[in-house]
Amino acid sequence: PGSVASNGVYDLLLSSENMLWVATYGGGLNVQNLREPFFENITHRLNDPNSLGHNFTRAVLEDKEGNIWFGTKEGISIWYKSANRWKHIQYLGQNASGVPYIIMALKEDGEYEWAATYGNGAYKIHKKSLAVTDYGPESPPQRRIELSRIYTILIDARRDCWLGGIDKQLCRISASGSITTYPLSQIRMLVQSKDGS
Repeated sequence: PGSVASNGVYDLLLSSENMLWVATYGGGLNVQNLREPFFENITHRLNDPNSLGHNFTRAVLEDKEGNIWFGTKEGISIWYKSANRWKHIQYLGQNASGVPYIIMALKEDGEYEWAATYGNGAYKIHKKSLAVTDYGPESPPQRRIELSRIYTILIDARRDCWLGGIDKQLCRISASGSITTYPLSQIRMLVQSKDGS
């Protein structure tokens, strides 16, 4: 008790309130107020929709409104902190198999959140309405990308969205919606340097 619940740590977030969030493999979420010595463990509670959606957490993000988004093995869980209410998005798009998507990364882009999945491309989610736009191998031609196993998202200074993964080429979706690919693969992390490159 009081420590991180799993040795498999996938993502870290230091929130605006100086809380350290730890996304783990199977141990749910762990959060620590940095003024306190111990972690609190937040887990899925069976048949309780006002809890984390799944204990396998892969990504964590705080949006500009202070809500915390969690990428899990079964979609996205959003904690609306001011209301202490949870919302879950298991199925982001057309999912014929009926299996929820594993969310690998999350990134804020103005009024939207981008979600990267393992095997189903990326999704642009409107934060207020939760309306979803898909980008993947099965998407309409104007949004079709070959990359499906996406590990990382970068929103650059021009608000272009870069997607990197392990199965296909690096992809850039411009702020206007045009799609360009680059002959690079096996990408697990993207960062923008101070000079903008």
